[in-house]
Amino acid sequence: MQDDNASVWDPATIFKGVDTTTSVVKALQSLLKGSRGIKRALLLELQNNIQLVLLYREGQVPMDKLIRKLNVSHCKAALESNFNFASLKRGHVSETLTQGVAQFRPYVGWTTEQLFSNIYLKTTELQSIVDIDSDGKQFRKGVRLLNVLKLMLLLLKHLKS
Repeated sequence: MQDDNASVWDPATIFKGVDTTTSVVKALQSLLKGSRGIKRALLLELQNNIQLVLLYREGQVPMDKLIRKLNVSHCKAALESNFNFASLKRGHVSETLTQGVAQFRPYVGWTTEQLFSNIYLKTTELQSIVDIDSDGKQFRKGVRLLNVLKLMLLLLKHLKS
């Protein structure tokens, strides 16, 4: 995978401390300690999805296959069951948390539920695009996928803050 702005896609550029698969797993493992039920399922789903997209970013997995493998079933169930996302993290995304990254300015003030909902919507939209037009390049699936990764990393950073 090549990108003219490779540093823009690098999670290390966006968030120091959440720059490798290992550090993502460690960050999520610390959140998983003591979590049960829906909370645990959501965090495991987030961890799995981040790891999958990082595999694509590293050039190890075909994009369309990966997109089909992204799982949002626990997120969907939590949204449908009126799960209290504030039980994962109260508060809102702060300007400090976004570290001045322009792409994240619109998310300042968002709640945990809003972030999960947005990730769910963007992921299901991307899966629909792959199903409808797997050969098309007009939808910039790679860019969309990496934007979902960035949003998942923002959510992770928010949960850890």
